[in-house]
Amino acid sequence: MIAVVLGPDDTLVRESIRELLRQRDPSGENTSRFDGRTVKPGDIQTAAASAGFFGVGRVVIVEDLLARFGRGTGKSSSAPDWSTMFQAIPTD
Repeated sequence: MIAVVLGPDDTLVRESIRELLRQRDPSGENTSRFDGRTVKPGDIQTAAASAGFFGVGRVVIVEDLLARFGRGTGKSSSAPDWSTMFQAIPTD
C-alpha cells in the first residue's frame, strides 16, 4: 500500500500519519522515518523493499519529500524516478 498524505494543515497530516501507523505498525518495530529534504531516493527504495520483522510489511515515512522538489526551492533540481521507487515496494 502506498499512502500519500498531503494537506495545508500540518496537524491534520500528522494525525493521519499516526492513524496509518496505528493500523499498519502499532509497535513501530517495522517503521523507518526519513527527512525528505535530505534523503537519497535509493535509501527510500532500500527501506521499502526490505522485509519487516517476522515477515510483516514495512512502513516507510518520508516527511517533506515534495518540498524538496516543488517550487524550485530545494537543493536538488531533479525529482526521483518515481516509477522505479514504487516498483521496489513489495505487494501486500
